[in-house]
Amino acid sequence: MKLLHTADWHLDKRLDNFSRLEEQKAVLTEICDIADQEDVDAVLISGDLFDTFNPPTPGAREMNKKTCGTRWRPVR
Repeated sequence: MKLLHTADWHLDKRLDNFSRLEEQKAVLTEICDIADQEDVDAVLISGDLFDTFNPPTPGAREMNKKTCGTRWRPVR
């Protein structure tokens, strides 16, 4: 089994009043591209996916865009 292990994405994290959403979109795209190029069997995300307990809409929406409709499926 081939895994791509990532950790602590902290989607929706801000630096003071500066949004990092565009940077986070680029990183999510890069992770998806690497997973496809390397033909991984699973992407393991350990640590914090979102920066807050109840994530705001933008980060959750971006996560759904990148994972829904692909072969990515959550494993609990």
